[in-house]
Amino acid sequence: METKYNKSKGEIMKKIIINILISITLLFSCSNAEQADIQPITQKADISFLIADIKFNDKGLKILEFGQCTRSKFKGYDALYGAGKIWSQFWHYLSQFNKPIWYVGDYIFKDQDRYNQVAYQEFEEMGGHYAHNIRLIEKDPKFIELSKQPFEKPDHIDSYNGIIVCAHTSPSSSVLKKFKRKYPQFLVLDDVAGPHVNNKYLTSLFFDEDDLKQFRPQCKAYKKEYNKSLASQIINEFLCKYYVIKPLSAAKGYGVIITTHKRLDYMLKNIINRSNKVQFSHDPTFRHWLFDRNKKFIVEEFETSKTITVEGRRYDPTMRMVFALHYDQGKIHLTFIDGYWKLPVKSLDEKGTLTQKRKSNINPKRASSAKIAPNDLEQVKTTLSYALPKIYYKMLQKIKTRHISIDHTDDAPITLLRNLQN
Repeated sequence: METKYNKSKGEIMKKIIINILISITLLFSCSNAEQADIQPITQKADISFLIADIKFNDKGLKILEFGQCTRSKFKGYDALYGAGKIWSQFWHYLSQFNKPIWYVGDYIFKDQDRYNQVAYQEFEEMGGHYAHNIRLIEKDPKFIELSKQPFEKPDHIDSYNGIIVCAHTSPSSSVLKKFKRKYPQFLVLDDVAGPHVNNKYLTSLFFDEDDLKQFRPQCKAYKKEYNKSLASQIINEFLCKYYVIKPLSAAKGYGVIITTHKRLDYMLKNIINRSNKVQFSHDPTFRHWLFDRNKKFIVEEFETSKTITVEGRRYDPTMRMVFALHYDQGKIHLTFIDGYWKLPVKSLDEKGTLTQKRKSNINPKRASSAKIAPNDLEQVKTTLSYALPKIYYKMLQKIKTRHISIDHTDDAPITLLRNLQN
C-alpha cells in the first residue's frame, strides 16, 4: 500500500535521487511506494504486476529484463519465505481498489502446488472469483451483473467494475484482445506493460534516453543470419570480454548463453544454423534455439553482481525485484512487493561453464535462492524508484502520446514541472 511522504526535508533529501543528464525528473521516495503526477497520457487506467531481473554491485545496478508476475511461479521466493507469500502481498495490494477480482488460469484445484503458489485460499477469503479460462468469466452471474453497470471515467480505476488477472495468458492472445474490446469496463492486469516486457528487444528500447542508459547493459539486436564476420562485428561494437546471447522472447532463462569473445563465433554458428549441438541437446539453454522463430536475437554485455556466500559457497547471483505499477487519474504509482537473489547452478568455486556459474537457475532440489541484505534492498529500491516510473511512463506513451509533465505537490518542499516529450 502507499505511504504518506515524510514531511521532514532532511529525510526526503536522503531518499531523493536527482539525476540531471538531459532533463529533470523529480520523484519522491517513500517506504514502499512512489507517486508521480502527470497530465493524462492515456484515457485508460492501468495496473501492472511485474518483475525485474537485476545485476547489482557496489557500482550500481543494471536491469537485465522485465517479466509478468502472472507467468512466474516464484519458487525461489517460496523456498525462503513459504508458498504464496508474493501473491498474498499482491492480493492485499489489489484490495486497496475495492473492486471484485477474477483470477483466470490453470485449473488450480487439481494442482496443489499452484493452488498454494498463488495464495488462492487467501484470495478466495478476500472475496476473489475464479475462472478456468477467459471465456468462462462471461458465464459468471457476478460478472454478468457488473458488466451492465455504468462506466464513465476510464482514466479512473474507481470507475471500473472489476479487475481481471489472467495467469499464463499471452498479451497477444486473440481471445484476450477480443475480451478487452468487448468489456472495456473491466480492468485487465498488465494491459499496458504485458506487450512490452515479454520482448527483450522492445524492453531495450525504453533505455534509449541518456538518463536511463546507465540502468541497462550495452545491448543490440542482430538478424539471425550467420556469416563468418558476425562475431567480429559484435566484438568490435561491444569491446568487452564476455557476451550474453538471448532470444527475443523466452522464459526461465531458456536460450540464454554466456560466452567469451573467443567462443562467440562457435556459439553463434551453432544456434543460428541449428547444429547437432542444438538439435540433440537436452539442455534448454541450447534446445530452445531449435524452435526459436524470431528473426532476430539479442547480444548483451555481460554484467556481474556482488558476490554472496550461501552455505559456504560463493555465487554471482541475479536479483529479482517484484513490484506493481498503476496509473490512475494522471498519476503513476510504484509499490514494491519484495525481492530475492536467484543463484546459478554452480558456485564460483566449482568447475563449470560461464553459463552454469553466472546464469540463475531455480531448482527446489538445491539451494537456489537467498535473502537480500536490508541495506542492499533499500539501495536498489531507491534507484528503481527513479528508473521504473520513467520506463512505465514510456509504456503508457505507446498507448497514446499527449503533453506530459511531472507535477508533484503532496507536502513536498519542491515542485517541478518539466516536459518529458522528446
